[in-house]
Amino acid sequence: MTDALSFKYTPFDTSVQINSISPSSWSPVRKSVMTITGQGFGNDTTFLQAYISNSSGNVYKMKILKGNDSELTVGIPGGLPGTYVVNIYK
Repeated sequence: MTDALSFKYTPFDTSVQINSISPSSWSPVRKSVMTITGQGFGNDTTFLQAYISNSSGNVYKMKILKGNDSELTVGIPGGLPGTYVVNIYK
């Protein structure tokens, strides 16, 4: 079994609320897509930035593929095994 990237989320911008992320973990050797649901994202994703970061200080930008005010689809980059925090910046 390959170690996994595990995800959790914390609010950075209080106007953006994250309710759930899927998947909650993924293999670090494969890139994939994550769905983030919540509210306050806005309908123009050009004003948003999505990142994952870990306690070691590694920060990876995720590409926002599509979205609306309540759901975003972002690309998960590969990375080292560990637990990562998902943040959306507006």
